[in-house]
Parts: sequence; structure tokens; C-alpha cells
Amino acid sequence: MSRSLALQVEDEAYQALEEQARERGVAVAAIGEEWLAAASRRAQAAAAGQCSFCGKGRDQVRQMVTGRDARICAECIAECQRLLQRSQDRG
Repeated sequence: MSRSLALQVEDEAYQALEEQARERGVAVAAIGEEWLAAASRRAQAAAAGQCSFCGKGRDQVRQMVTGRDARICAECIAECQRLLQRSQDRG
């Protein structure tokens, strides 16, 4: 991933974090703690050979993409694509 794309993804993730905090009426720090805990769970799942997002093992999915610190199954990729498309459709 290029550095500029990585920064864009990081900015978008933080904006989503701020939006969640506003919607819940809580401080960004509270959401940040949840986010860090979820990141830790995803890393543990990846280390165990599971999808970092849904927790399914290699034997439960069609394909698994493995990155440096995470894994994602084809089903989660498809769900991400649907979410991104929905976001683009809203403008």
C-alpha cells in the first residue's frame, strides 16, 4: 500500500471513529479504547490463522488473504466492498 493511500485510510478510519463517538454521545477516547481492543482481537485471530474480522478459520472460507498483521476472508472482503459502495452511493 502506498504511503499516501495508507494515510488516507488512516484519516478515514479516524473520521469514522469521530462519527461513532458523536452518534453515541461519548468521547472519542472511549471509542478509541474499544477500537484498540478490537484491533488486538483481530491480531490474535490473524496469528491463529483466522480471519481478523469474522474469526472464521481457513477451513471455513473459500479464500483468505494474508497481510503482515492481519488476514481477511473472501466473505469479509465482499462485505467491505458492499459497505464502500453504499458509502459512495450516499455521496
